[in-house]
Amino acid sequence: MKFKNLYNLKINKALIILIFLGLSTALCFAQNPINISIAKFKDNKTAAISYTFDDGLKEHYTLVTPWLKKLGLKATFV
Repeated sequence: MKFKNLYNLKINKALIILIFLGLSTALCFAQNPINISIAKFKDNKTAAISYTFDDGLKEHYTLVTPWLKKLGLKATFV
């Protein structure tokens, strides 16, 4: 009898998880679409891109800076 109850408990947990995942997926698709627009940037350019580097490694400055300069991109390292 114990094993049968344990088996039913596992099935019930699995069903609850499946129902939860199904409902959360349905709710994700039910959201309204977001309106996106591109803000104007300096000198009326259409966009800007910001690259960020975590942890401030020396290689970010020694390897990335020459690469950015070669591409004609400006960078600020703090």
